[in-house]
Amino acid sequence: MAPAGSFYLREIKRPLLLLAGGNRPRAIPLMLGKIAEKGSAYPIHLVYGVTNDVDLVGVERLEEFATKIPGFTFVTCVAAADSVHLRKGYIMAHLDPAT
Repeated sequence: MAPAGSFYLREIKRPLLLLAGGNRPRAIPLMLGKIAEKGSAYPIHLVYGVTNDVDLVGVERLEEFATKIPGFTFVTCVAAADSVHLRKGYIMAHLDPAT
């Protein structure tokens, strides 16, 4: 069964922190596409976490958005203890209070 649902991206009036988890976060690229079209005067930071290294997909697309959207940054993390990824642990462990 395909994912179903909808999202609503409100007008961005302050810095935006996006959190995404799972091996196919579908709403995030859609939101970033809308932001790329409209622009944003505020910084946008995404923390994208998965369980295993093989689940970390779509990073190239995020890198593309980072070149298209001024002020957009992102980090990725992998929860598995045996991961070879630079950032291990759950999303909440990788939130930077400065962003």
